[in-house]
Amino acid sequence: MDLKTYPLGKLSEGGLRRFQSSMLREESADPLFKAKKYKDACMNYIKAAALMLRRDLPTNGPFRLPEYARLSANYELTEMLACLNGAAESLLHLRQYKQALWLAAEIEVVIRNVQMESTRWTPYFEWFDFDLPLTEYVYERLRARVTQQRIFRTLGNTGAANERRWHSTTITPREVQTPEMRKIHPHIPNDPIYQLRHPDPKLVASSLTVTDPTLQVLGSWNKVNLQKGAGHLYVLGGEKHQTGPWYRDFWRMDLTALEQWQPLPAYPVPSSVIKELVGYSMVVDGDCAYLFTGRRELDSSVRTSLAADLESWPYPTNDIVDYAMQSVGGKIYVFGGSHKDSVIGCTLLMELDVAARRWTRLSGTAQPKTASYDGPGPRRLACSWVGKDCNTLFVMYGDADRQGARVVGQQHGAYNAYAHDDLWAWDITRRIWDRRRLVGNTPAPRSEMACTYFREELPSTSTVPTT
Repeated sequence: MDLKTYPLGKLSEGGLRRFQSSMLREESADPLFKAKKYKDACMNYIKAAALMLRRDLPTNGPFRLPEYARLSANYELTEMLACLNGAAESLLHLRQYKQALWLAAEIEVVIRNVQMESTRWTPYFEWFDFDLPLTEYVYERLRARVTQQRIFRTLGNTGAANERRWHSTTITPREVQTPEMRKIHPHIPNDPIYQLRHPDPKLVASSLTVTDPTLQVLGSWNKVNLQKGAGHLYVLGGEKHQTGPWYRDFWRMDLTALEQWQPLPAYPVPSSVIKELVGYSMVVDGDCAYLFTGRRELDSSVRTSLAADLESWPYPTNDIVDYAMQSVGGKIYVFGGSHKDSVIGCTLLMELDVAARRWTRLSGTAQPKTASYDGPGPRRLACSWVGKDCNTLFVMYGDADRQGARVVGQQHGAYNAYAHDDLWAWDITRRIWDRRRLVGNTPAPRSEMACTYFREELPSTSTVPTT
């Protein structure tokens, strides 16, 4: 993540009054915390935060809140973070991990809202961290990350804990560290904690306990015998290794019999047009399975058209891989992915009306040159699913391959890729993106993950651990 320092905002007269009232309330909470009266301290910290917002703290709801956005990017914001940190640390002492984790995570929601408001005329990509020239601000951000790290490690979520620890290091370079910062986050060269796997077998074997049943499920992985069902399972292409061989064969298994794989006609498009069948996806609509490769043609016999407002095919190289694709309501949706002209990933969301064979561009671009706060940032290898209402397309996580972009000399290149930590929802009817909150014992940011969404409540069976 890149650090970018922003100028301090101005504190309005009304903001000054709220700031002073909140400070008084917070100062009344500090002695209670030191006296280990954590419940009373927590209530006072929360009341102090409410004074800053002129409303109660939101327990969930939309990611973007005007009450957060209007906080000035100065001591007003820092005071808000201090109140949330005090409440979170009080709850941590009370072992109320769910509420403590929510408040500590809410700090980044507040910061992101202030950043979006402060830079609304010149948006910045997600990998630019919102840094202010205030030691107190840096300290409060660090407190929140350290609290989250402690809770995640208590819950056995070593992946999220290590990500928070790594981020704590990136936001506090040595030149800005104070004794208070080093006390809560000591710098450890070659920290062995980063050598852990997630979860690490050495830790899991000795700590299979439930600390908070609202955030954990005690279970274990079991090999499940595949039961007979309906339909067929199809597999097309793939690779054995990055250096090959690459496959173009097509197979299916009859799930009613589960006897053997059946060969189907190989992919007919020559390798001179589609080189390797790797990184693509297929979705089912009706009786057909559709493969998308970045070309307008669904296959050699099915041509498609473009919507009237789409002057040309948006994929410049007629190729896209590592995208997210879903099918619902007779439409196919394709989001993100990378191609030769944008290795970092893209923000393009396309819709195919299967019956009309017509493509429509819904949002984003295949070559994101500038940032936007109106939708997900450029990414590839995200996970996606369609909500229970069949009207919402969800996109979560994925990465922006900044390292790959740097290697080929493209825009936004850097020495490290950026792993997204967000969740977005596309409203199919309203045609608008809405960022959603991720709360609770969340997985660490990642890409290339497996994901599935079960629209009904999972049954309690011997193969689904429930206790």
